[in-house]
Amino acid sequence: MPCPPAARRRTRPRSGALARVVRASAAVLGVTIALIGGPVPGLPLGGPTGASAHADGGSDSTGDPTPAAKPELVVAPAEAVIRDDAASVVFQVLVRNATQRDLPAGSLELRIDPKRIASAGALADGLAPPKGSGTAQAEAVPGSVLATQRIDPTSAGNEQTVSATVRRSDLAILLGQVPGVFAVHASFTPDATGNSVPPSSSPPASPLDPSAASGGSLADRLDASAPVVWRGVAAKHRTALTVIVPFLLPSAVTGMPTRGQLGDAAARLTPLLDAAERHQSTLAIDPRLIAAIRGLGSQAPQSARDLLARLEASTLPQFLLQFADADPAAQAALGSDRLLEPNGLDYYTATASAAGTGTGTEDSAGQDQGSSGTTPSADPAAAPTLDELVAWPNGAARAWPADGQADASTLALLQHSGTESVVLDSSNVSLTGGSAARVDGMQALVADARLSASVRGGLAATTEAERGADTAEATARLALLAVPDGTAGGTVLALDRRTMADDDHPEEVFEVLDTLSWVSPVRETAQATGTATLRPLKPSQDRLDLLKDAIARESAVTDLAPLLARPESLGEYQRVRLLALLSTSGASPEADFAKTASDYRARDAKLLNGVSAIRNDHTQLVGASTRVPVLLRNDLPFDAVVTVAASPASAGISVPTRSFPRVEIPANSGRTMLVPVDSRISSGESGLIVDISPVGSTEVAFTGTLPLTIRSVVETVALSVLGGLAALLLGFGIWRSVRRRRRPGISEAPEEFHPLNPDPESENPTDQGRPHP
Repeated sequence: MPCPPAARRRTRPRSGALARVVRASAAVLGVTIALIGGPVPGLPLGGPTGASAHADGGSDSTGDPTPAAKPELVVAPAEAVIRDDAASVVFQVLVRNATQRDLPAGSLELRIDPKRIASAGALADGLAPPKGSGTAQAEAVPGSVLATQRIDPTSAGNEQTVSATVRRSDLAILLGQVPGVFAVHASFTPDATGNSVPPSSSPPASPLDPSAASGGSLADRLDASAPVVWRGVAAKHRTALTVIVPFLLPSAVTGMPTRGQLGDAAARLTPLLDAAERHQSTLAIDPRLIAAIRGLGSQAPQSARDLLARLEASTLPQFLLQFADADPAAQAALGSDRLLEPNGLDYYTATASAAGTGTGTEDSAGQDQGSSGTTPSADPAAAPTLDELVAWPNGAARAWPADGQADASTLALLQHSGTESVVLDSSNVSLTGGSAARVDGMQALVADARLSASVRGGLAATTEAERGADTAEATARLALLAVPDGTAGGTVLALDRRTMADDDHPEEVFEVLDTLSWVSPVRETAQATGTATLRPLKPSQDRLDLLKDAIARESAVTDLAPLLARPESLGEYQRVRLLALLSTSGASPEADFAKTASDYRARDAKLLNGVSAIRNDHTQLVGASTRVPVLLRNDLPFDAVVTVAASPASAGISVPTRSFPRVEIPANSGRTMLVPVDSRISSGESGLIVDISPVGSTEVAFTGTLPLTIRSVVETVALSVLGGLAALLLGFGIWRSVRRRRRPGISEAPEEFHPLNPDPESENPTDQGRPHP
């Protein structure tokens, strides 16, 4: 009997339903994998014992409020010496408007005081502005008028430079033919407010702006002065000048220098040594420079090795500064009973021998530069010792405290440390006679503070007018110090250490000195002997407070040394950083020591993290047994080798393997380790306690808890769903296979069958023309 049409129709599963089944299976697998995913970097689980107390050991000093900006006037001769062959004299005048209001146009007047400045001591008084300068009550400017001209408005926050030319013949009428030093005064009087230019688009004036209170112009009159040397000095007069030249690394190098930094330093210091030899100068050398070149050995740049060879062979008077030019005055003020010294430099020399590069150096932000990040493979015993690195047989036992900051405790500390002589600033002593004197039982070489300040200003100046003004003052002082040949006299110029270290062309100081025919370079032994009394001064209290905090943190950092493969490296590294922070450059007027100390403290805080485990709040256990990833972080600049212990925080989990000895973590890097964990409950909260200790020690350097969320039922559900889906798919496949393979016997054709009339309801074209059961 033929089957009804419905029975003869072959049905197939819908493709959409099958796709949904497959997608559901994939989703379950994805959820399962996601639930057991590893941790992502986040916050540390905890911290080293006591780390927070040490990391917050210092606080930023709060200085006085920034003074209100005022307009400024600078005048300078284009040439400090007016020579006989000059047809005219050019004066540059700088008008700087640092306020938030436009400075109106006005009148500029140049005058020269025909009264000769008699001595170097009278130079400051001769250049002093008139009483009441900058107000309506300002006294009249002394002298004869040289030139007048109009100056255009100066917009807020800008500056402009104008030039005024004076014929030399006009000066000759006023000054005569006798050489000497004279004061040139410039005064700028702005127009009344009603004549000023329209207000600029700059913000309204600050209430602190001095112009806001007056309601009128920004200044009633601006005054500036500069000296000029007329026709040099008297015949047969000379100034015997001894220059102390510092050889330092740039202030941005706060550790041991990299190979590249040494190459840059050598390129800058080699021309300086040429000039120093020409002027018979005294060399003040930072031992860090010598130790770095010797420590790198053949890996040091050739230019640096050549520089070292020349310094070693030089016959110039020379002495070594304290390492990294650390300030003895600051150490004495902090109560030190001995000068700080490096603990060693094996971390630097051993790595250089093994890898050919330096390590452990930092930039101004306190980050490592050029660190290889690996423990040196070279034998540290084969590297030169600290004494060998800094040995300097030709150097005198001399110290150079920060300018104008020494007192009796400074000299006592130096004497206790074996120092025989000292360089002092003239602001620090009352000096009579020559520059060589004894002060509190020590031989001292007294440098001219005002001369040094003028030279420092000329090097640090950012405009031609400011550079010219400082150069003119230094030139005038040297002219006023000239004495007849055969007369005892002279002066000492101690070049500013921070400025010389950071200037790209420090040798330009000597190029100016070469143009002064009356200046005679002499060795320090040629300076006349005088008498001096110490005028005690101290470093600023803000700087001392910041240094005290940094010194207190040193032990906290070095306590982490046992975590390292080579523990002594951390103490050596930290001491070099501390000595660099104590550098005299921090006492310079141009230094922002609060910023320097803040960067140092931030680096200390990172070091105090030591070796830690990174916390992740999203770790879940979805099975009975799981390998939990734990990310270990090493914030120290050297490779760490530690013992890691893992233990359960509750009875909900068990840890089959609890100790992981000798886990190596690269410097300034991280490593992920897998800890096997078994869950004892189907769901809940627990944690994995991670302890980090030095190898062979029971003292825990770090402890923290990694939160764990237990979801074992998820695994059961996931496996059940996957098993059911697998069985369903298997059964469905078997059923389809059976259906496809069933074929009926063809004994006789049905009555309604006809070859030319196939079954119209058949869905399979291959079934057309075939008999149906």
